[in-house]
Formats: sequence, structure tokens, C-alpha cells
Amino acid sequence: MSLTKPKSLPTQGVNVFPGSSPASVVFRDTLYLFYAGSGFDGVWVTSTTESIGKTWQPIQNLNTLGAKSLGIAQGTSPAVVEYKDALYLFFNGSGRDGIYVTKFNGQTWTQVAKVEIANTKLNENSSPCVAVFEGLLYLFYTSGSNIFWTSFDGNAWKTSWTQLRGVFAAPGTSPSAAVFNDKLYLFFNGIGNDGTWYSTCFGGKFAVQPIPMTGTNGGMTFRPGTNPDAAVLNGGYLFRLFWVDDATQTVFYSDSVDGGNWKPQKKLSCDGEAPIPVSGGISVSQGFVWDI
Repeated sequence: MSLTKPKSLPTQGVNVFPGSSPASVVFRDTLYLFYAGSGFDGVWVTSTTESIGKTWQPIQNLNTLGAKSLGIAQGTSPAVVEYKDALYLFFNGSGRDGIYVTKFNGQTWTQVAKVEIANTKLNENSSPCVAVFEGLLYLFYTSGSNIFWTSFDGNAWKTSWTQLRGVFAAPGTSPSAAVFNDKLYLFFNGIGNDGTWYSTCFGGKFAVQPIPMTGTNGGMTFRPGTNPDAAVLNGGYLFRLFWVDDATQTVFYSDSVDGGNWKPQKKLSCDGEAPIPVSGGISVSQGFVWDI
């Protein structure tokens, strides 16, 4: 897979908090990019309606657009998803006291609200993860080495968290979720420095045990403190997983056409160059294939 050489966003003033990653989503023919500001000043957004991304809108702080009191924990990242013709943006609160959310209807953002589910205890530098599957919005987070999930039907949340069985995530990491071939996949980096694993959900139930990405990682381990990132490409026919390799500190990826058999890993190339994420635990941020 070869991409064009990395370019800085032409929008002025973009400063991402160290150790965090941006989040992107396509909503109503517009590509939105969100990031935690380096000035301890919440989450910022910019957007483009061009498929080549040449022109981007000036950055804006979500607090000035309706969120009002959005404070995100240092070194963590926002998570955003489209659900029922609206955007939902989740984040680890600056007080590290739970997960918060704000909603965008295409015009304004709602005031920040806490996801009121008892015993929500995120790891200090972890971020929530979201996906839409079978009509529900799924929300995940890491606590200790465990991963918990709950769901939202558009009106109310499940009243409790459910722990994923057999899942033990590496410290300082967060999971990544994606839907492929009518299944929900949740990827995470293993606590034993033994590569990336995944669990699948179908019919509202997760598999009893996670599956290792053996053979794909080929003995090469992920960089500590980074997260895997999954994307569905080619109109839903190709499943791709990205991660940051520990030995080379560059981005690798693997493809699957059935969600179970993964091709040998390859180093990501950007016009012949291998992109190297900055130090401090930054991870890959998913991109999207889209048309206007």
C-alpha cells in the first residue's frame, strides 16, 4: 500500500496534545477531523468537503460551538462516530472521572454530558472506543488490563458495563472497533507483549475467547503505549489493520478479505517513505475512503 507523502494541514493553528491522536469521520459529505488541543483547551475540529483535502475550514473549539465545558484528559484522544444521523463524540474527562459525550446534529453541539453508568474507571492514559453495530452504538474502555463495553439504542444506555472474557490489554493502550462482514471486531494489544488480538461480536454476544493475530505480526511487536487501528476499505470488501511496530517505530498493516485469514504484514509506504509517528505514544489514526 503506497500513499502520498504526508502533508501538514493547511489550516493554521493546529497543535495536537502530545501523546494523543486525531479522530476523523465522514458526516453528510464532509470529512471532519477532531483533536485534543495542546493548550489544555479541550477538543478542536476542522473539516473539508473536498475529496483531495486541499482546503480545510479554520479550526474551532467545540466549547464555542455548544459543548461549553469539554475538558479532555491529558494524553488521551477523542472518539467519534455517526449514529442515527448525528455525530457522537466521546472522551476521557479531564478529571479522569469517567466518559463524557457531546452530540452534533449538523448545526450545533450539545452541552457535554457524562455517560452515567456506575463503576466507569478508565486507565489514566486510555481513550474510549466506539462503533455502530446492529442498530446500537457500542462504547468500549480499558480498565486495568480489562476491556468493558456497553451499548446505547438512541434513547438510553444499558445500565451496566460488561467485561470481555479472556481479554487482557497492554498498559497504556486503547482498543479499536470496526464492523466487517456483519460482525463487530474489537482489536487490542496484548498484555504479554504478544502482538494484537481481536474479539468478535454477532447477535449481541462476544466470542468466549479472543483470537491472536499470529502469523501476521510475524514475531514483530507493537510499540508500547500505542494502539491498533482497523479500517474497512474498497466498498466493504477489504479489512485492514494498522499498528506501530516496536523495532522500526514505523506503521505496519495487514489485510483480510474474510475477517479471519490475514495476509503477511507490510510496512506502510508514503510515496516511498515510511512515516514515523512522533514519540510519546501516539498511534495510527484511521482514514476514510469517501466520495463527494
